[in-house]
Amino acid sequence: MQYILDGSQMTTRESAHEHLAKQLRFPDYYGKNLDALYDCVTDLPDAEIVIVFSSAMDKDVQRVLLDAARHSSNLTVYLA
Repeated sequence: MQYILDGSQMTTRESAHEHLAKQLRFPDYYGKNLDALYDCVTDLPDAEIVIVFSSAMDKDVQRVLLDAARHSSNLTVYLA
């Protein structure tokens, strides 16, 4: 499944977690921290995440998403 996310909605870590949880439909127990983010995105089945305005987003969140994509065969992340 392809997800198109808006980096301008993820300028802080808190706003990034909120945006990602909503757009990627994370479970209610999502911990809203970087470790939980890694776990949830690597659990997505065959996901392609495209982030527009990626230069505006929180860099730590961006790093975690790219790292997760490098280590998961079912996840691809594109920055635009």
